[in-house]
Amino acid sequence: MLGTSGVSGSGNGSTTATAGTGVGTAAITAGVGTLTASNYDFTTLTDGTLTIGKAPLSVTANADSKTYDGVAYVGGNGVSYSGFVNSEGGGVLGGTLSYGGTSQGAIVTGNYAITPNGLSSGNYTLTFFDGTLTINPGPTPTPTSVPTPRPPVVPSPSFPIPNGAPPLREFVSSIPVTVTDSVPDALPDGGITISRVQSPAEPNAEVIAVSVPNRIVAAGNGFAFALPSEAFDDEPDNSVISVSLPDGAALPTWLRFVRKTRLFLASAVPDGALPVQVIVTVGKKRLVVVISVRQE
Repeated sequence: MLGTSGVSGSGNGSTTATAGTGVGTAAITAGVGTLTASNYDFTTLTDGTLTIGKAPLSVTANADSKTYDGVAYVGGNGVSYSGFVNSEGGGVLGGTLSYGGTSQGAIVTGNYAITPNGLSSGNYTLTFFDGTLTINPGPTPTPTSVPTPRPPVVPSPSFPIPNGAPPLREFVSSIPVTVTDSVPDALPDGGITISRVQSPAEPNAEVIAVSVPNRIVAAGNGFAFALPSEAFDDEPDNSVISVSLPDGAALPTWLRFVRKTRLFLASAVPDGALPVQVIVTVGKKRLVVVISVRQE
């Protein structure tokens, strides 16, 4: 239409927005430019609006690795970014970088997710991507001499656990043993130790490290221990308790958990079965029980 109306030239526009202007709007001022016409004037000009949206930004957790040392993993190994404009970097982001995922509190060998979070921005739409924590096997322990076998002590269901009895129990047998929901009062303390570790990255997850002397598990012997009563202080007595491996699978056949007494029972532990990690969920609390061998 303009080509047949006597209008020639082109208009122009200007804005105060620059490459560094943040998310929002800015005015576009209309100008006559080189427009001319014999039948029209250009005294009425209407300004426009420039809308500036957020730019996409990817935040990826860096991979990390460690050698198994029995210590729970906490934190991460930093992050990398993709999508910054105008030569900007991580310094323009708000919030505080933190980490979550299955890596937090991980102890035994395997691969775990490092999930970054906590950052924010008014000019970028952030998308977070996991990194991988790899816990490698530790060095093979030096073989130790096998102690003189002790007389076998076989659990009997006719002897319930007495009130006030020590929570750490050991049983050794040179003949097949049937694990029951009871352990006889005569069983001695086997030197099993239990320690509790609180992970600040996951306040509802508590790591319970169980250290079993190598003399107990040698030659396929068994052992038993109870979870610390303090681990259940914040949960009602009727809380639902579930037990599984980290991937949701059932416990191995040589390991059982007695919900009534909160007792773990192991019999005929296969060679190389330890360390093992077990997830115990009590109400809203998540316990990570790590059972490992201690060389003596």
